[in-house]
Amino acid sequence: MSNNDKYLIKKTVNISRAIKVINYYANDNVIGKSLSDGFYPDASKFKMIEENRIKNRNLLDIGAFIGNTSLLMAELVLDEDSVVYAFEPVYFECLEKNIKDNGLDNKILAYQCGLSSVNGFVENPKTEFESKSNYGGQSLLLLHEKNINHYLIQEPIDNSIELKRLDDFKLKNLGLVKIDVEGMELEVLKGGIDTIRNSNYPP
Repeated sequence: MSNNDKYLIKKTVNISRAIKVINYYANDNVIGKSLSDGFYPDASKFKMIEENRIKNRNLLDIGAFIGNTSLLMAELVLDEDSVVYAFEPVYFECLEKNIKDNGLDNKILAYQCGLSSVNGFVENPKTEFESKSNYGGQSLLLLHEKNINHYLIQEPIDNSIELKRLDDFKLKNLGLVKIDVEGMELEVLKGGIDTIRNSNYPP
């Protein structure tokens, strides 16, 4: 059991076509508060995802947070050869717990890293789970604006997160890409141009 598990609340919710189990942080005053109030924050995205994806292709959830969008995407992965790739550097433990609690290990493949235009590690402020905050609002945008290469470290340290380029994963056959990384979207795209182009999306 992680030390952070004591800050989690587990709830059963009815979303899209199925009942899901969702773990969330009690003091998260955005996603967590929505769930506490009985509102699934990404429910409105389901129709948009369903209408805009390319069927029988893989889906990407970049900036997955606790997996609230990944769980919706998994409902659309009906082909046994298609999966959801979820990327989350900070709240990976909660994301992984939501995947396991819903029996979606074969539909959602999760990676504990942030996506960017460069590879390396950067320091990440420790989340104070005792305090109310928008946990999903953390961003590395300021580092990129100041030139992130000055902040890169080659080896991980306490509270560091790993950055990777999407192209390095060699993912294929993408049908929809969702990116929610608090202003870092352009850096993600810079690191994934070949992946996107190879799936017949414009560069």
